[in-house]
Amino acid sequence: MKSRFRFILLLPLLVFLAAVCGCTQDRMGMLVPDPNTKPNSGEIPSGDPFNPEDPGADPDTPDLPADNPWDSPERKARIGITPIIEIYYTEYTKDDWFPSLEEVRNFTHINVGHVRFKDKVNGTGYEIPAKTITLVQKLVACKAQYPELKVKFQMGGWGKNADGWSQMARDEAKRKAFVEDCVAITEMYGTDGFDIDWEYPTYAAKDGEYVNGADPSDWYNFITLLKEMREAMPDKILSYAASSSGKYTDNAGALQYVDYINVMTYDEGNPPYHNSPLYRSSIAGSRTCQEAIDNIFHGQQGIPYQMMNFGIPFYGHGDGYKQTTSNYYPGSVTYGDLEDIFFNGTCDGKSVAGKNYRVWDDVAKVPYLADALGKMYASYEDIESVNAKVEFLKSRNMLGAMIWEYRLDDKNGTLRHAVKHAMDGNPDAPGKYERPDEWVPEKEAPKMGKVEFSKKLQTSDGKWIPELSGLCLSKDGDFLWGCDDNGGLYRINFDGTFSLHWDKSAEMEALAMDPATGTMYVGLESTSNSGYVVPAPGYNSKTNFDWVVDGASDMGNSGVEGIAWYKGELLLGTQTGATLFRYTLDGKLQEKKSLRTVCSNISEIAGLDYDEENDWLWVIDSNSNSEKPQYDPYTIYLFDGAATRLIAKYYIGDFADWNPEAICVDKKNGCIWVGEDCGDEQFSLLHKVKFSGL
Repeated sequence: MKSRFRFILLLPLLVFLAAVCGCTQDRMGMLVPDPNTKPNSGEIPSGDPFNPEDPGADPDTPDLPADNPWDSPERKARIGITPIIEIYYTEYTKDDWFPSLEEVRNFTHINVGHVRFKDKVNGTGYEIPAKTITLVQKLVACKAQYPELKVKFQMGGWGKNADGWSQMARDEAKRKAFVEDCVAITEMYGTDGFDIDWEYPTYAAKDGEYVNGADPSDWYNFITLLKEMREAMPDKILSYAASSSGKYTDNAGALQYVDYINVMTYDEGNPPYHNSPLYRSSIAGSRTCQEAIDNIFHGQQGIPYQMMNFGIPFYGHGDGYKQTTSNYYPGSVTYGDLEDIFFNGTCDGKSVAGKNYRVWDDVAKVPYLADALGKMYASYEDIESVNAKVEFLKSRNMLGAMIWEYRLDDKNGTLRHAVKHAMDGNPDAPGKYERPDEWVPEKEAPKMGKVEFSKKLQTSDGKWIPELSGLCLSKDGDFLWGCDDNGGLYRINFDGTFSLHWDKSAEMEALAMDPATGTMYVGLESTSNSGYVVPAPGYNSKTNFDWVVDGASDMGNSGVEGIAWYKGELLLGTQTGATLFRYTLDGKLQEKKSLRTVCSNISEIAGLDYDEENDWLWVIDSNSNSEKPQYDPYTIYLFDGAATRLIAKYYIGDFADWNPEAICVDKKNGCIWVGEDCGDEQFSLLHKVKFSGL
């Protein structure tokens, strides 16, 4: 009885000790849950961080540690320079983009990717690409002259690249082997720690074939893993990338073991929503950067600002993010894409003309790409949005900035430098990508002078050229070739005299010439074939090409109205929609666009010519006020060669007010030749218009 009574008295004490022993105590005197213990810092969340309609429920307010391990001298010694500018540099970066020492000094910390599990099904072993090893070795070597630099390995990734984490973290033996591998890696390569990119504990981010193995136990297994890594590497930096939703990871529980959290304040939405809006506007998606930092991480979870890096993306999302057909932009649009987008009208090899207007959301403090009506097709970042983000993080006294990623910048490092300069208090001014509408051509546009003459194309014996519709210079530039709607090909001298070369009884509308070979190309207004190839030097034979009408048939075009030689290819223009086609010489359609997406005032393409030396495309429009009053009448338009920007336009209705259909640039004579179709019952007109600056 006596011993039994003692056991009964001891039973509550044993229960208490068992509860305490269910946690392990670290050297700071704080309790950390074992893998089989549910944490008290909030419910395991649900939801999809990439779906604005299902962001998941907010976690409960966390129970934070009583002391401040993030303010310890040990942590400050590990992380080094603050404020932090941390950038990710992956093995996918082009070899010739490796930074110079001067460039490396723009960063305090560099995370080099990637380290991943060798056995992704079981979460064992590791593999590091040879290129990643080379990158690490080169960057570690920079520390000889820049000793403050911190170089870490990035481990893991998104979707299938997160395979193996859950399987490893839930198994004590595998965790032990993993931690031992981490220690060995730092010793082998002389690195300063690890950035863990497990996307995500408790949630399998789907990306093709994957064996993520996500499990609710990941929530606390991740904390145990961090604890064991810290115990094994007390002098190494530990950080991890966290979803801006605040879900999937016990961020409060991680504080005592990590040096900081890289908050991924991006991937907040796809068009028509912003990717990384700083503040909430009408087109912000699931959350904003400010909401993530202030409301979720700091407000709800109690994460100190000094424990967070603000994630700055060098990319946005295009309308192709969740669709692969009928999209204009790819899934990701980077700062490095903007040169082609704004000044060539292309992205990833596809035309985006008319969908490449820069719109600045002054509430969200980010730009986006839209059509003329303001519909968003892609989000992205630029100097102005980077400046706004840095201003925000500095106003919160955050630890610093995290950048994803190096290779998404342009080759000049424009955004990387913008982050550095803004962090230093000297933000960069907007550049040409921030003000594309103020773009000025490298060369000033030519100025139209007087009309030197307007000649009636008529002989003394009453013969004339009816319906002059096409002009081009001869190979040597010493006379003009002209064609009419009835099938006549003419040699026209610069004084307006002419002779008939052939008559083929065809609706010939346009002429172009290969300047190297002298081969002539004739565009036809016909539904049976699209034109002739006429070889030099005799210009007496022809072969048909019939690949243009098919390309334009969906618009109801009757055929070709303008044709021009363009860098070894052919440009062909049609009346309907002022549509321009670019073809290879073997008939492969390369591009199709309406010039109205670049200049809304153009009615049609009546004639074309291309100046390769200046990269200028000349287009003549024969629209009259009475025909289509919503468009400019009788106008010559000057575009850049890729037809993405209007450079200048010239009104010619003072002298050509019937039907100007042909245009030919003659730099030797300092003029533009304009051919005017005055109908088949009378002579055509040839106008010589002086231009300076050709």
